[in-house]
Formats: sequence, C-alpha cells, structure tokens
Amino acid sequence: MDLLLIIILACVGALLGFGIGVILPAASVSLVVLTSCSFSALGLAAAYGLLMMAKSHSRKARQAASKPARKPRPPQTRRRFEERLASFVDQRGSREMRSREPRSSAMPFWTSLTRFVRIPPRSSLSIRQALWNIRRLLRR
Repeated sequence: MDLLLIIILACVGALLGFGIGVILPAASVSLVVLTSCSFSALGLAAAYGLLMMAKSHSRKARQAASKPARKPRPPQTRRRFEERLASFVDQRGSREMRSREPRSSAMPFWTSLTRFVRIPPRSSLSIRQALWNIRRLLRR
C-alpha cells in the first residue's frame, strides 16, 4: 500500500512536470526532463510526508488503545484515632525524649578543622576601614 502511494504520487508529479515543461514556449527537451524530474521529486516528498503522518497517527491511536484502564483502589479501612495515637506515643524514641537524665553520646565530638581556632574574627574597626576604602574607590 505504501509503495503504491509512492509510485502514484511520483508518476503524478512527473506528468505534471512534463505538462508544465511542454506548455512553456521554446522549451527544449532538457527543460521538459528537468521539470518532469523536479516535480517527480516533489511527488516523492509529498508521499513520504503523507506516509509519516499516517504512521504517526496510527501509532498514537495504537498507544491510546493499548493503555489499560486504571483499576479502582480498594477501600481503605482506617484505624480509630485512639489506636493511631497509642502507636505513635508508644514509640521507643518518645520514651528516651521524656526521660530527664542526661544522655551521654557514645561518640565524642571531634573535628579535623582547626583553621577556625587560629584565626580570630575581624574587629569592627577593620571592617569599617574596608568599607571606607570601598567607598573611596567608588567615588573616584
């Protein structure tokens, strides 16, 4: 079917080009052949475009038909609020948080960054001087 469409449109294009080439005044044989071939190429391009559009349309229709309908979810049974609250309060972490005794960590604090220990913060005077220098440079 596809090949038949391509052949028909190529022949129609070639005949149309031949007709236009013959109608032109003082048309040589080469001009008639040129118009016939160019219109045949246009017919082939049109056939290719039509086939691609048809295949795209059929692919989309096939995908839409193959999508299964969504199954409805089964109804969920909800537990009573008192049961949910009891299971939430009964967790292990909440007991540890409620105890008043201090908890010591199994891993002591450590850090490999000693850079912050050596460099003291800048004083307000040094920051103010930097801002004055910036203002002075911008006003020049």
